[in-house]
Amino acid sequence: MVFLLLGLLVLRRQGYFTDFVFGSKTSSGSYALVCPGVALSVMLQFFANKGLVASGIVDKYSVAYWAVTAIALIAQGLMIALELRLNRQHFGKTDATAVVPAE
Repeated sequence: MVFLLLGLLVLRRQGYFTDFVFGSKTSSGSYALVCPGVALSVMLQFFANKGLVASGIVDKYSVAYWAVTAIALIAQGLMIALELRLNRQHFGKTDATAVVPAE
């Protein structure tokens, strides 16, 4: 989580989100931003089901279970929205060309 927050801080300070995610510039590297969110969602599902429920700390379908699962579902939903946004930005009708080549 610390590395995720550190990475987001660096990208924000560099202006990456304003240029390549919410702006008009395109870069195929911006699709890599989807991976940490999906990984967080998967990690939270394992934590809820194998960590909390299987060990008996939390009952399945309890409030605590759904709280952790809700965070995972929100993370997954945000990554779907980001993917759709990037698809619209890269493949929609635009005259913009790739500013940063894929590396």
